[in-house]
Amino acid sequence: MFVERIRVRFQKTGELTVISHLDLMRAFERVLRRASLPLRMTEGFNPHPRLSFPAALGLGIEGAEEVMEFDLSEWVTASEVERRLREQLPVGLNLLSVKLADPQQTARVQEVAYRAEPVEALRADPRLAPEALTALRGRTELTVERRRKGRDKSVDIRPFLLSVEREAESLVVRLKAGPEGSAHPEEVLGLLGFDARERRTGFHFVRTRVLLAN
Repeated sequence: MFVERIRVRFQKTGELTVISHLDLMRAFERVLRRASLPLRMTEGFNPHPRLSFPAALGLGIEGAEEVMEFDLSEWVTASEVERRLREQLPVGLNLLSVKLADPQQTARVQEVAYRAEPVEALRADPRLAPEALTALRGRTELTVERRRKGRDKSVDIRPFLLSVEREAESLVVRLKAGPEGSAHPEEVLGLLGFDARERRTGFHFVRTRVLLAN
């Protein structure tokens, strides 16, 4: 069976930042259908396009360079796919690139990077000072609490934290990602001493990069 895999890099901005990952998938499914592309569909009573997002984007986080893949059942040039998609994308979904991908390999995430932009009142907060970041990087264990199936679970995210730096007014966090798991930028802020309310209302989060292993 013929399969052509398309890899799309895109931005999720503006009002679409607040939609869930499920809603994002639905939005792309509508775009793909309206673009009249020969989509390869799932089987069953309710077939839908075969599309995947290697790294789901958290609710309320802006995406500066996200990744999505989908399959076609007939050959279409990447440039033609791009043209059709651009005609259908809603405001807030911005196309960066359209390329062919290996249909025999599923995209695997290797690293993700985030920028946490504090509100003005927190820009001089000592918890974001270079000394605080140096102390955090020097710790051999970084334990956070996660809620899973109604239970709290302690997780050491130190293996996933590649770097945390201050760049101008923002905090830049690089995290390892893969089958073994990853971490969240909000968890890094929690380790710096910010409580849940400050993390939700005191920062604007942007995922700046999704680096694939393949």
